[in-house]
Amino acid sequence: MAKTFSSSRTEISSTADDPAGLTGKLIPFRLRSLAFVGKRTEQVWSKYHLGTSKIKYGPQSAKFGEVAISVLPSTSGLAKRFRNPLPWIKFWKFVSV
Repeated sequence: MAKTFSSSRTEISSTADDPAGLTGKLIPFRLRSLAFVGKRTEQVWSKYHLGTSKIKYGPQSAKFGEVAISVLPSTSGLAKRFRNPLPWIKFWKFVSV
């Protein structure tokens, strides 16, 4: 999401975000599903495209066109308190069909 900056989510300024640029890179692939690892990127992207940033881990009720969206807990050591394998398992089952 933040193309020219990397750090922990608390250190990234919203001016570094480029949700339109991310979407432009995804469109040519004609995705069936899209998974965001960690909530921050999905919150920024959803606010820009869907008008809401209220999300939960796992499959999202809103879609982007026909693209199913999921949010998976970050695998970062800084996010270990949010670690939960269930969203990852649900996403794996969805994409393995």
